[in-house]
Amino acid sequence: TGSAASIVFRASSQNAPTTAGCYVVNIHTDSGGGVKLFKFPYVVLQSYSLNIQQYITYHVKVEVNGSNIVVWFNAPGEQPIAIMKAQDTSYNAGFLGVNVWQGSALFQNVMHTVVSS
Repeated sequence: TGSAASIVFRASSQNAPTTAGCYVVNIHTDSGGGVKLFKFPYVVLQSYSLNIQQYITYHVKVEVNGSNIVVWFNAPGEQPIAIMKAQDTSYNAGFLGVNVWQGSALFQNVMHTVVSS
């Protein structure tokens, strides 16, 4: 069983996001590793296989504009690439947070920027 570090966004509740509903992008080590975009109630929107290793710094950026979700990723020394593009209308606002499952992670430079249209 692997572990995961996650960004939780548009969470309907700050105390019970998985019950009330939210989106999650996680970097995980299951089956060799990867990045997954899903929502709760649990539905995988997209996944991307990558060789994720412990003790390596990875960069993740999530852009959300209306129903459009874009996930950017890069490993050390690489240029960021958009690895996932999805559309979903389940949640249009909410809380932002981070989460760790069956492991430990260090989150740095977590930023939230609202861009007006």
